[in-house]
Amino acid sequence: MDEVKAVSDGQEQPDQPGQPDQQVQPEEQDQPIQQAQTPMMNSNQSPQPPQKVGIGKRISNFWNSGNRGKLTILGVTGLIFFCCCIGAPLANRGNTPAAPTVDVNAISTNAMASAQAPLTQTALAIPTNTSTPENTATPENTPTPLPSPTSPPEPIVLTGSGDSIVDVGKSSDYPAIMHAKYSSGSNFIVTSYDANNQQMELLINVIGAYEGTVPVDFRESEYTSRLEIKAAGPWEIQILPLIQVRRATIPGTIEGTGDDVIALDGDNADTMIANASLGSSNFVVYSYSTSGSIDLVFNEIAPYTGTALLDPDTFIISVNATGPWSLEITTR
Repeated sequence: MDEVKAVSDGQEQPDQPGQPDQQVQPEEQDQPIQQAQTPMMNSNQSPQPPQKVGIGKRISNFWNSGNRGKLTILGVTGLIFFCCCIGAPLANRGNTPAAPTVDVNAISTNAMASAQAPLTQTALAIPTNTSTPENTATPENTPTPLPSPTSPPEPIVLTGSGDSIVDVGKSSDYPAIMHAKYSSGSNFIVTSYDANNQQMELLINVIGAYEGTVPVDFRESEYTSRLEIKAAGPWEIQILPLIQVRRATIPGTIEGTGDDVIALDGDNADTMIANASLGSSNFVVYSYSTSGSIDLVFNEIAPYTGTALLDPDTFIISVNATGPWSLEITTR
């Protein structure tokens, strides 16, 4: 049945450009065809522009058009999916550049060189942009002369009779020992003086015959230049190097008579037990340590026995006595 479109002012309204096609019902369904109702426009109204239909509406209309539309949409969708998800990666796979070959040794060497460069510059303070000095001739190796062994000083022997002033003739202020003999009666006194005739130390002061050994220049800055001798008869004095001193091992007991100087072989001296019970007059003992200290251990009038502490670093002792004595030295 033919349908006639309603028009305004007796004119047929032409088809509007861009007007979407009328929806086509599927063939399988028998739907009654309804008459399109077109609203009448007032003569004073301007014609309405055609209504635009979006792409979503078009796809929906095409989907509802029947099985052909559905198959077409599904086919197009599948083709797009295949091209985007599978085809593109396969195409790009052939265009992917190959990964660069890595040389492990080169990387480690360059890294180490980079790490060492600032350290070397800082540690050695290498200046930049400085000219390299010209090569200078290497001096020939000359052998270093070995120090010649120092010989101990020669003994100095002085002889005389009665009162005398004698020059000792020591070459330096090295410590030494003096061994003296006197066979006459009356006083026998020996005093040391320096080069300025300043008295330093009373070395011997006895009455009658004498033989003994005393220290010389053991104190700091002592330098015996002269000796003053008071005597009533002949005398003999020897200035000996310290290497000729009497030696004794500790722990142990040392025995002697009169004045003597003894070097101790041993360490960590502890106590000294003195026995001067058969002596007379003064009994005096000094100790000398490697640290430079000089300690008065005993200063008694014999006969005497007693015990005293020693500096652990004691290595020399001197005894001033009349008659026999013994010293027992212990260690710890």
